[in-house]
Amino acid sequence: MVEEMEVKGQRYFKVGQKRPAQDGTKRRRLDATSVSYFRRVGDRLNEGFTEEEEEKALFVENVLSEVKGQAALVSTDMTGSVALERLLSLASPAQVAGVLAELGGETGSEFRGVSCDQCGGHVMESALRQAHRWNEEDSDVTAEDEEHCGTLEAQVKRVCGVVRESLPEFLKDPYGSHVLRTLVQVLSGSLSRDAAAAQTGQKHASQQTERFLLFFCIFFPLKCVFLSCAQFLKIFDELMEGFEAILAAGHMGVVVLMVESCVYWEEKQNALLQRLLQAFHCSEPASLQVSCLPLFLSLLAYEVYYNTETAEGDAVTQPVQRRLSVSYHGSRLVQALAGFKDRSVLMNSLHGLGSADLLTLGTDRFGSHALQKLLTAASDKGRGKILRKLEELYVQLACSSCGSRLLEAVWNSATVSQRQSIAEKLVPSGSQLRSDQFARHIWAKFGLTNFMKRRADWQEVQTGESKKRKMFSDILQ
Repeated sequence: MVEEMEVKGQRYFKVGQKRPAQDGTKRRRLDATSVSYFRRVGDRLNEGFTEEEEEKALFVENVLSEVKGQAALVSTDMTGSVALERLLSLASPAQVAGVLAELGGETGSEFRGVSCDQCGGHVMESALRQAHRWNEEDSDVTAEDEEHCGTLEAQVKRVCGVVRESLPEFLKDPYGSHVLRTLVQVLSGSLSRDAAAAQTGQKHASQQTERFLLFFCIFFPLKCVFLSCAQFLKIFDELMEGFEAILAAGHMGVVVLMVESCVYWEEKQNALLQRLLQAFHCSEPASLQVSCLPLFLSLLAYEVYYNTETAEGDAVTQPVQRRLSVSYHGSRLVQALAGFKDRSVLMNSLHGLGSADLLTLGTDRFGSHALQKLLTAASDKGRGKILRKLEELYVQLACSSCGSRLLEAVWNSATVSQRQSIAEKLVPSGSQLRSDQFARHIWAKFGLTNFMKRRADWQEVQTGESKKRKMFSDILQ
């Protein structure tokens, strides 16, 4: 009976002694009985499976049930890690995702410790290699398993986030660097057995695209240190070819990352902007582009309901209802586009919005960031035009959590005359502002009491701050 259980991978083990870790601290290790168990698991894997597929699946399931709750301990044990590393290649996407989820911990921060461990690094590599199942048409993933590939993909994204935050450490570590290499191979598609097949069809094209953008997630914070110009252009062109498929699949995060990357590659900004305009049917003719500019910004920042009407045989798509809830990706997209050299499309769109839309943007947790980016990036003249539209909204913005932060950011980038205009609109509502939990900080920050009683002193302080800001700006340039 005992032998039968061992063949099926069933055995419960316990934590035993401790041994020194590589950094000199003590860590838990498997007890002798557990080590013996995983050694037998390894022997069973060496024998292979000649039985039915169900027997192999049962074995994998039973061993992983023993690992559950102790994944990090098993992964960093010399014997346990060898068995687990090999077992992951036989596991389903859902099972691999489950192991990764446990290894990463609640926030994913524990991935680094396991990846930079002599034994754990091999387990991480084995788990990441299973990600090629995302898009292989001829893989052995069942229809049921395919539903869980998204879960595995989510865990790989968590690994990407950890690598992004600790990239220098991964590069320097003798074991973590191998995990990084495997991750890059997975994201670039070089581990796929049939990359060509993976890129056929809308579904596979969008998945291939997302892998490329995950690659960007890691390396673009360092301004593409590891990508040559030729490599970037090749990847960008592939993404542009599948742009419609990306949008159709709803991968707005991919679109955002494309736009963010082009902030550093100025020569590609116009092409991407035009593709966005085409996607929102605002590119041709020129008169249509002008009329669609307010809609363009709304499409980026809002979720909009659409209605298709027929006029003289032509289909006309019109927005019929606006949902006043700014989307996260829409906000990020606007912020990224604000970093482009040519911001005329965005600024003209902003000029086309009414007071109600501007107030929604300014008091929304996502929209306020988008509006702040546009206002602070604008020229003094362009900012002045928008501020004139916001004049009647200053008090409402000041009394909002997000709006007060926006107003303070605008104040920090405003000219002295613009600050004076803001102060003149706020002072009449002094009682309301001083009693509000958010606006009272605005009142103090802007020196509005001084503005009311000692205007000359206030003017002198603001002029001095403006000169300092300009001086530092000149130095940085």
